[in-house]
Amino acid sequence: MGSSSLATAVAAGALGLANLIVGTSLIPSLLGRGAPFVPTASTKIEALFGKKGLLVAGSERSLLPHGTHPAHLRLVDLGSGDGSLLRAATRTAAYGHAAGYEINPWLVAYARLVSAGRSTKEVTHWTSMWEASLDEADVVLIYGVPPIMEGLGKKLAAELRPGAIVVCNGYELPEHALGHPVAEVFIETSRWSSDASSNLFCYRR
Repeated sequence: MGSSSLATAVAAGALGLANLIVGTSLIPSLLGRGAPFVPTASTKIEALFGKKGLLVAGSERSLLPHGTHPAHLRLVDLGSGDGSLLRAATRTAAYGHAAGYEINPWLVAYARLVSAGRSTKEVTHWTSMWEASLDEADVVLIYGVPPIMEGLGKKLAAELRPGAIVVCNGYELPEHALGHPVAEVFIETSRWSSDASSNLFCYRR
């Protein structure tokens, strides 16, 4: 096979895999049970778990209670995609445990591969976010879309323990779920990013 044919085959394979990933993510969204996969922008990851992050113990703008020991924190990402937020939580912010719930098997396989050898800290469950157990979560992350925010609000209000923190990327929860946000932080992203500039809406149970 010539180099041009090989390149064409690789490109076609990559395009086919991308279509599978996007298509599998779109189905729950079209059914009103999930959101399409959008990689979280690096500026938003930095805003959450960077040196001055909202979810970093000891940060000057941290939402975590004073004196929180990160090794004791349990994070849940509802619709965890490629697992980038799970990795940032444990590797950058030193969280003790981060669990993701993702329905797309291709993304689950990728997240598990990248987290190989860290299964006690980074866990990606191949199941719907509606099946996630939130009663022990200290922090919950959501990148939702408007049709599912009402249902997520009910789930959070019913399952979260007092003091738990919720951060929503782009869309607010209904007011009756967890009340008004305790913080709204606008994060600008690259013009080329599929994760558009938006607010991070932060709540406390």
